[in-house]
Amino acid sequence: MRISTEEWNEIVNEGPGVGMYKGMRTLFWDGRNLWDRNRRMYVIYDEAERQSWQVIIVLPGVEIIPKQTFHRCWNVKTVIMADTVRRIEEWAFSLCNEVECLQLSTNLEYIGENAFMSWFKLPSIRLPENLLEIRENAFQHCNLLTSIIIPRNCRVIGDGAFSYCTKLLIFNVPANTVLGRDVIYRTALMRKYIALELDEEVNTWIKNINNNDEDELHRACSSFNPNNRNILNIVQQQGLKSLKTENMNGITASEYLCANPFANITERMIIETYILKMVGEQVP
Repeated sequence: MRISTEEWNEIVNEGPGVGMYKGMRTLFWDGRNLWDRNRRMYVIYDEAERQSWQVIIVLPGVEIIPKQTFHRCWNVKTVIMADTVRRIEEWAFSLCNEVECLQLSTNLEYIGENAFMSWFKLPSIRLPENLLEIRENAFQHCNLLTSIIIPRNCRVIGDGAFSYCTKLLIFNVPANTVLGRDVIYRTALMRKYIALELDEEVNTWIKNINNNDEDELHRACSSFNPNNRNILNIVQQQGLKSLKTENMNGITASEYLCANPFANITERMIIETYILKMVGEQVP
């Protein structure tokens, strides 16, 4: 769910508070404190009100979402953040079990531990390009999460960040990203290589997925901001069958491409371009 500039302007003009957005009860949040850390209690809105929210929209101007701000907002289905957000602290959205749509700020730099823990219904996440750090257990128990492409600027992924994401099978991480312990513990991907025991072995293996010569297309399709021309050239050289060839994890290049939120080319586009070139058509 993407908000247009016109919609943002209308939302800002109405101001913060609780209202309706696209037929759903919505909190339009301006950064005011919703959680008293010292007394460990909610402020402004009581438990019943928090449970009525289906959408949370973080308004322009908010830079930090503090610890436990939206913890246990059970019925929220959509979270949309303005691009001013740079930091999501510990437990900020943990146990928001019903979330199916997440639009993160493109300028986000930091995600704290347990920030999105137990988001059971979230199938995929497009992490922001400027993300620098993901702390411990941040996405633990995101049970429907199947793929993650880590942006190239991400410097650190903390212990257990994606642990217990039981369906996570595609995990692409830059070579310079420092990985903590048990980053993908108890995931579908990790279960394929249960023989690896030491964290150093696991982390080395993670970074070397698709590093074989025969995995050139897989590597291109799973990369951050994949190069369309490069992908087309590889398919032109190797043939269309290369899209359906499995790597050592049993994943095809086509599956990587489909799961990659940074890709702006599809398998259909590749096939159509390939056919046009085969019949001698000029393709830009």
